Amino acid sequence: MTDSTEIDGGMSWSRSETSAGTFNSYLTNAGGSPIAIANGNPTVNSVASVAGLAQSNNLNLNGQRLNVYEQQFLHFLPSVEDIRRYFAHLKHDFGHDVKLNVDFQYMDHETYSPSPNSAAFDDTLSGGRGQLTVTPSQRIDGNVALRFPFLWDQRNFVTVGFGANHNNLEGQKRLALSNWQDWSSVTNTVYDGKGESSIYSAFIQDEIWLRKNLIAHLGVRYDDWSTSGSIVQKATVTSTGTTTNLTQTYSERSVSQFNPKFSLTWLPADGYKLFASTGWAFRPPTNSDLYSTSQTASGSVFTLTQAGPNLKPETMYSWEVGGEATPIEGTTIAASYFHHYISDLIYRKDTTLSATNRLQERQNAGEAEVEGVEAKLRQKLYWDWLHFTGTYTLNDSIITKNEANPLSVGKQMVLLPETMFSGGLDVKYEQWSGGIIGRYVSQQYTNDQNLDQRAGVPGSYDPYFLVDTRIAYQATKNIDLSFSVNNLLDREYSSFYQQAGRTVYGEVSYSF
Repeated sequence: MTDSTEIDGGMSWSRSETSAGTFNSYLTNAGGSPIAIANGNPTVNSVASVAGLAQSNNLNLNGQRLNVYEQQFLHFLPSVEDIRRYFAHLKHDFGHDVKLNVDFQYMDHETYSPSPNSAAFDDTLSGGRGQLTVTPSQRIDGNVALRFPFLWDQRNFVTVGFGANHNNLEGQKRLALSNWQDWSSVTNTVYDGKGESSIYSAFIQDEIWLRKNLIAHLGVRYDDWSTSGSIVQKATVTSTGTTTNLTQTYSERSVSQFNPKFSLTWLPADGYKLFASTGWAFRPPTNSDLYSTSQTASGSVFTLTQAGPNLKPETMYSWEVGGEATPIEGTTIAASYFHHYISDLIYRKDTTLSATNRLQERQNAGEAEVEGVEAKLRQKLYWDWLHFTGTYTLNDSIITKNEANPLSVGKQMVLLPETMFSGGLDVKYEQWSGGIIGRYVSQQYTNDQNLDQRAGVPGSYDPYFLVDTRIAYQATKNIDLSFSVNNLLDREYSSFYQQAGRTVYGEVSYSF
């Protein structure tokens, strides 16, 4: 706008649709011929009749009798995800080291996902009773920060700011369908959960240059979180048709916390830096944690995952030490060690009510510690336009307390890989740019006792190494062309679902 004022903004829209497919069985007989998978008997509607159904699908594997039928392969497809995002950013320089930053973002998010009623044994991949889960939500973020010198010219800078975040779960609905593949066949509403939560924050940070090569940061942030919501539920929780009806309104409640931080940075010489920092953090539960209830079925076993409307925010205390060095031109090495202490960890307590019913409840049940190392190397190679970048991360996590399941104490946290590393080449030469990178992620657990140690099976989170590459060309001042390939080596691996193989993208960008 002027030499001292800059405004930028934009919008983005993305829609992902995943269509339904079929299952692929790897079961063969001793001669190597595929074993046919039969459909369930449409007349079977109770657990007592399951034995008759199973006998027609018996398999003998190493002396164990297994019952396999199509209903065990039903999935949650087709699905749709739609995201619209609008954002704006203002920068203004008042002069004399006084600077203003303002950010705003609005996001609208919708998902649609069907589920079959597989426990009734009358569904197939093409139809049968089921449900459709529709989840519309919105999010608004805004931040204002002003930085200015204070008392000690060029040696002391203060930043003050305010932030606001509002999340709205407009109404997650589970709709009963007479045909789970036909989203228009709605018969009634099974569940309707609504909720909203807000965080209002204020923060101040003082940056003090104690010496020309010694910098201290002192700061504190105040977060005030509030939430309210309602749940209307008619959930089938047994295979005999028993229902639990619930209508509940949760009045507004709030939690507030001061989160201080402190860091010290030392610059002993040009190209060298050492630092140490410590601070507290605050993460409230999401609206889905608070007001979203889901029901799944596997064979004759129903699992009801209850919302946790009384959940408290998770809190964390953390400290870190590290450094960065440029011993020679073109070489940068960085490393750090960190330690986190997490309290009020949100956890799903799993209770077996009967042979056909399980209940999962969200609660603040745990404490955990995570310590680890991060390292990075960036090296200019023979030519100025070619660089190598390598990273390494170690996360050594452990559950230290869990009232919901004491057997998980001493185990690794779920969905947190212990080891990650990457290495890649970056190229930028005249109008050309691009690179190639290899990334490794170690196995992750979903079982809190780390019992799911097998990889390469459906539902596992496998270790994997992927290679991605991209090349771009600036054809004109306004037009950019790019071509990229993800999973170049076409590796097969699962992150619960089997992931995509080699994927090719092309892009044309026009700016004006």
